[in-house]
Amino acid sequence: VMPILAVLTRIATETATGLKTDYGFKQTCSGRIPDFPIEKSAALIKWLGQSDDNAAEFMAPFGGLAGTDKTDGFRFSTRNDHIVHLRPSGNAPEMRIYCEAETARIARELFGSVRSEIIKFKMR
Repeated sequence: VMPILAVLTRIATETATGLKTDYGFKQTCSGRIPDFPIEKSAALIKWLGQSDDNAAEFMAPFGGLAGTDKTDGFRFSTRNDHIVHLRPSGNAPEMRIYCEAETARIARELFGSVRSEIIKFKMR
């Protein structure tokens, strides 16, 4: 019971901003590109996975590539501490995009920029 009370006491005495700062919580924005053909999703994922240079090229406009996790799509960490996760839907012709940043505004802007790049890829 004591650990729970300790957490509740901290929440009651801290502001949300203080907790966010202390624990590094990020703001998120997510969405999807509907009507994104499965073969285009596969082509994008294949291209990103072919070389680190391809992933770095794709992520260059979004803060540069700091790291990649290929679990369930591609999760990119940027040099400016943002996250971009691309995941083709497993049951629909759509691409899902998840972005994390220090503010909601930056997360939304990042999402919009990434979405635009993926749509350009779709048109190839």
